[in-house]
Amino acid sequence: MPVGTARMEDLPLAGRTNFLLRQRALAIGATYDVLDENKNALFKIKQDSGQAVGTALVGAVAGRLAKRYMKRSYRILTADDREVGQIAKGSGAFKTAYQVTLSDGRVVAAINVKRSLIGGLKASLLDPTGKPMISTKGNLIRRKYMMKDSGGAELARVTAKMLQIRDTYKVELKTSTVHPIYPLTFAVIIDFEKDS
Repeated sequence: MPVGTARMEDLPLAGRTNFLLRQRALAIGATYDVLDENKNALFKIKQDSGQAVGTALVGAVAGRLAKRYMKRSYRILTADDREVGQIAKGSGAFKTAYQVTLSDGRVVAAINVKRSLIGGLKASLLDPTGKPMISTKGNLIRRKYMMKDSGGAELARVTAKMLQIRDTYKVELKTSTVHPIYPLTFAVIIDFEKDS
């Protein structure tokens, strides 16, 4: 493993069920801090700053739809900036696919997002074999939603914390059957899509 990298197991997530996702207000590109319930930093997901500037320029010149079509990448980092993995967004505006790859090169998940013309959103996280692990659907502007497992049981609940300067979400896991990185990454991608 290259210097400056970490494993998914190095993230301090084991045994935890309550998290906060907080979007940084003044960062170049979308940056989310994942915190524990006491607001201690656990890890972060950060958009490539060069791509963020490029997509902002395209959005300003060609419009929001053109900006949505652009490919993007995000880095999953430990609190001390070691890379755990990447999330790569393919091109597409109404149907978008993301691939989650760990720093050792293993592809561990795919996230498919489909949005309707009237603000609806349907998203699913698949394991490397294509088997559904997590799904959700509803309206992009909603401030509260559920994630369900492949059998339809509630896996996690995401609730926006009101009266916050920055977008902040509480993520509460309802089961220990999946590693927390999956629902947390899924929640961040849904917020990326909401804001794009």
